[in-house]
Amino acid sequence: MSDQYTGAVTRATLAQEDRRVEVLRGAYPVLAAIQEPAWLDVLERARTIQVPAGRLFLKAGDCCDGFVLLLEGAVRVYQLSNDGRTMTLYRVNPGEICILSLNSLIQKQPFTAFAETESAVYGLCITSQDFLTAMRVSEIFPVKCWLNWLNTIAIDGPGPGHGFQPPGHAPGLPARATVRACPC
Repeated sequence: MSDQYTGAVTRATLAQEDRRVEVLRGAYPVLAAIQEPAWLDVLERARTIQVPAGRLFLKAGDCCDGFVLLLEGAVRVYQLSNDGRTMTLYRVNPGEICILSLNSLIQKQPFTAFAETESAVYGLCITSQDFLTAMRVSEIFPVKCWLNWLNTIAIDGPGPGHGFQPPGHAPGLPARATVRACPC
């Protein structure tokens, strides 16, 4: 993510820490409910991001340098074929977590797709160092983070050829699970 789209967040820009949690509550209620000091410190240091519509947010080969909590807007994640055609993998909407950027961040591997804003985007960006620290020292954040990611999976009934069929899915659940948009 280019630094030209980021800005430092201070208490003045989001009108105190309570405002930050309030804004987060709308899109990420599970994460906003965490009152653990380690998480609140990370949240306080997060930067705001604002990216206009139609801009490349991340490109293949970039290293993901932060964990983005998308509060407004939409991001399309896609790959390019050898002949230049695009294939949309998923869209990221507020409240969702992008699995490819999360993988890049945790594994310290390059991002394997392109992410482009479909509409103006506003969010919070947690530095990779703060994200990894929160995962290590917080008792609650890792669990809530994974729960939020799991909430991006919608179970919407049986149907051939649609969605993702999890191997060995639990008895009594519909045969088809659709990944709604592993957010970025």
